[in-house]
Amino acid sequence: TLALEVFTSVHTQRIAADELMLAPVLHACSEATQWAQALELYRLHCSSPTSSALPQKQPGAFETASLGHTVMTACRDGEAWQLVISLMEELQLRSLRPIMNTYNIAAGSLARAGYWEGAVQLLQQAWLEGLSF
Repeated sequence: TLALEVFTSVHTQRIAADELMLAPVLHACSEATQWAQALELYRLHCSSPTSSALPQKQPGAFETASLGHTVMTACRDGEAWQLVISLMEELQLRSLRPIMNTYNIAAGSLARAGYWEGAVQLLQQAWLEGLSF
């Protein structure tokens, strides 16, 4: 996609990528069912500067959660439910409290894969945490 080409060009020129630049690229990857590319770019963006060749600023809580949701959606649509659950856990490890959208994406991913019990458990967990549907 064009968005991915622009982002790649920025990467090769070593320009710092921020959430405003990455969000449309991740969305374009999601729309094009390129979940693996979306996941790779997200992880590159969220990795520490010492483990990445891409200069970056550390994402804030809102941006990280929003970008994470976009990548979770791409993985869900790509039927990579294990990665959706892994991404949800990563957001929690970053001390980001999941919102209802997080649970909906993860539960939908499990349901699509035929894991209804897991989907119900996630939605019950969201309800226990006081999140509204």
